[in-house]
Amino acid sequence: QIVERVQRGQSGGVNSYTGHNFRASDAAEFFSLVAELDQQSPSAPSLLSLSPPEMMLRSLLETHRLLLPAPQWQPQPLYQAPPARIGVLAVARGFSKDESQDTLLHEAMHGLFYTYTHYEAACWGFWQEEMKADERDVWREFLGGLGYDAGNEELTVNEFQAYMATERQLFSSKGNRKQPKSGGRDTSAVLLKIQRNFGIFIEPRVPKPFPQCSGCSCVFVCNK
Repeated sequence: QIVERVQRGQSGGVNSYTGHNFRASDAAEFFSLVAELDQQSPSAPSLLSLSPPEMMLRSLLETHRLLLPAPQWQPQPLYQAPPARIGVLAVARGFSKDESQDTLLHEAMHGLFYTYTHYEAACWGFWQEEMKADERDVWREFLGGLGYDAGNEELTVNEFQAYMATERQLFSSKGNRKQPKSGGRDTSAVLLKIQRNFGIFIEPRVPKPFPQCSGCSCVFVCNK
């Protein structure tokens, strides 16, 4: 669901999410699917027909050359993304400066995950080789408690690196009080330990020089 702005002081639904991210290639796949379904039944628009805000998003992606028409000789899909690895980041309107800054930092880590292959590989390496099975289970429980689909492995690892690199409150006992316990242990202690280990592991693997956006350097401070 795309909304114009979130309501301050409210929770639930879209108000639970202050930012969003996706690959340009995923957007191309989505908009191609919608167009294909609409072409199959022009007199009866599909349930996936675009809403006005989604049409606006498609137009923005096209304007910035992040969504390209497929070659005429290629019947499907109808859209394609640029060949480069590109991530699209969004921050919701309606929040304070501090909230927007925290959200942008979190979303920027997703951008790093999408665009730098070595960093993405390092995150997968930590998840698969440095973490124990019960630690991965604790993270999945935590992520599911926030409303994410913890059964999606790529999303789980992508959100793992973004939260571990930027989160300052949710992993504490106070911030984590609504999360389930795991094996009789306080999950906040486990999450904080994982975060420290991840910070030590990932800091030397963040690309140098630091990524830039519109001439401004993006500096990622890994919590340790």
